[in-house]
Amino acid sequence: SGICSPLPACIQELTATRRPCSCSEISWLWSLREFPGIGKKIFVFLIIHRDLVAAVDILFPELSISPITLPQTFEGTPTEALKTVQKKIQQAEKEREAVLKKAWTYVQFEKDLQITFDFVSSQRERHQNENKIRRTQEACFLNGWVLAAKVPLLEQRLATLGKEWVLSQRDPLPNENIPIQLKNHSWVANFDILTRLFGLPNYTEIDPTPFVAVFFFIFFGMCMGDFIYGLLMALVCFMGTSKIKMPESSKRFIRMFGWVGVSSMIYGALTGSWMGDFFDYLPPAFSFLPAIKKGLTIVDPLKNPILIIILALCIGLVQVLIGLLIGFAKEWKRKNYGPAIMDKLGWFIFIVSIVVFVITIRFAPTGKNAASYLVIACALFLVGTQGRSKKNPIQKVLSGIISLYGVTGYLGDVLSYSRLFALGLTSSIIAMLARTLAQVMGETPYIGWLIGLLVLLIFNVFNLLMSGLGAFVHSARLQYVEFFTKFYEDGGKEFQPFKFKTKYVRLSQGRS
Repeated sequence: SGICSPLPACIQELTATRRPCSCSEISWLWSLREFPGIGKKIFVFLIIHRDLVAAVDILFPELSISPITLPQTFEGTPTEALKTVQKKIQQAEKEREAVLKKAWTYVQFEKDLQITFDFVSSQRERHQNENKIRRTQEACFLNGWVLAAKVPLLEQRLATLGKEWVLSQRDPLPNENIPIQLKNHSWVANFDILTRLFGLPNYTEIDPTPFVAVFFFIFFGMCMGDFIYGLLMALVCFMGTSKIKMPESSKRFIRMFGWVGVSSMIYGALTGSWMGDFFDYLPPAFSFLPAIKKGLTIVDPLKNPILIIILALCIGLVQVLIGLLIGFAKEWKRKNYGPAIMDKLGWFIFIVSIVVFVITIRFAPTGKNAASYLVIACALFLVGTQGRSKKNPIQKVLSGIISLYGVTGYLGDVLSYSRLFALGLTSSIIAMLARTLAQVMGETPYIGWLIGLLVLLIFNVFNLLMSGLGAFVHSARLQYVEFFTKFYEDGGKEFQPFKFKTKYVRLSQGRS
């Protein structure tokens, strides 16, 4: 114990302070070195005499020290082990140079190798799928999914092979995991990535992509809210998809940003945000641009923010109501008539009645009594239906009354859309700040114009990137949290037909 008494003190210091100690304890029986670690943990390299192994093994659990096993053990003295490692490194370098030299000889055959790779991969997948086919000595049986619209084409192709085949088809069974395929208009298809990010709809679900496309187009434009930023985004995205070769899915994704750039142009033109107020400070030679900007502006969010907030809330209310209607249509299609009317249509009419009541008080006070009766009737309908799962009559009534508190949830959902105004206003204010700083820096003698230009460029590029990111995230959030929760069920499996899946080669049909 006297020999190893200094060792616990040093280890105790390391574990207590959680930082490397200033000493390096070295003796003829053990050596302790500290190295930088990760976070609050440090690495300690400890060499001990074999007589101290038992004592150190007892210390480790007490001090919460975790030993790390080295990936490789070495034989002989440290000098001999070092020489062995150096020889292995030299050998690896020689092998690396030989591999690189051999690889350079294949560069001229790169395209041929890529074609060969895709061909062999396709053949391999084909043989794997053939092994799934049930076959006998005289016949084989193949079953799978096919699009209903493709069945006549399949029969035509089979007819060209002869008459020794039988094709039978049936409707999907209720409990089968039926694959789905999103099929939308070419413009709407650009936005299907938003549905895929959340999860594909199941076979009995309504495809929300057309609704998502329209609302995301509007929301993104309001969040970015600048004509010049939208113009730059649209030009880069549309030109990129037309000039650069890429998969069709990537083209649709980039074209989506091009279209929401158009939305930002529209909103920016209507609210007078062209890189903030930069165009108001152009030299007299460009006075026609501020005139165009002023002529297109309908409302200034800085001067009349209430109008934009009301617009954002109204758009949110419309999306929430559409979500309830889609939920009603889905349940009705499934023949769940009770839940469709009581849980979806009932809340839809109740929310509409509240909106009608508010509008009546503001614009037609004489009709407020009739509007209030409508609200009370809808509320009584919910009280009578929302507690239907309870057996006790009193519990049914109490549950129905408590369910009316759910209107606050819908109110919270609608209020979430105020972020559309906030993000759009932030984008304009940062652009105005960039212009102000550029003007201040531009007053520096001699090189002030260069400094001001750099400040203007850096701030606006930063603003464009951050506004685009914020617009995408928050616009998508409104779809997933406020809209999808009213009706959507994911869990769908995408339909994947037999086809050539290539990595380097692009296949197309044409006439020679």
